[in-house]
Amino acid sequence: MRRGGLLIEMIVAIALFVGAGLVVAGSMRDGVRASLRAIERERATDIASSAFALVEAGIATIDEINGPVPEYEDPDASGNFADLLPPPSGWVIEAETDRSSFGDLTMLTVTASRTGPGGQPDPTSPSVSVRGLVHVARAIEDAELRESELGREIERLEGGR
Repeated sequence: MRRGGLLIEMIVAIALFVGAGLVVAGSMRDGVRASLRAIERERATDIASSAFALVEAGIATIDEINGPVPEYEDPDASGNFADLLPPPSGWVIEAETDRSSFGDLTMLTVTASRTGPGGQPDPTSPSVSVRGLVHVARAIEDAELRESELGREIERLEGGR
């Protein structure tokens, strides 16, 4: 009778140990998932904030930032065949504008989201929006200025021939 009780004790102890191990493994899995999701949210925030800053600084227009995000290319790459082409980034930016009641400022909403198969937004991936007021006309004026400076330089060079 004593040997049977010892066997039951061992089975209960092993079951408790396995159950505790499964709980710990499940918690670790959830922690890794949350960490990966936080990394994706951070990347989306960085992409949306960078695109917003480009428009705000007048470096890019809204039309230029809309669409797929190009993958970063290393300017120091030698161009040899050993250098592999970068994979597609899988991120897309959508920029929307609305009128604001603050003079010539425009409400700009920049959304960065990950694309899934077929180029459609991935519902399981985080999507981040950055919203704020920008002076869109300045970007247009800067582009016109660059074009006019370029035009004057071309005329100067052609006239000097």
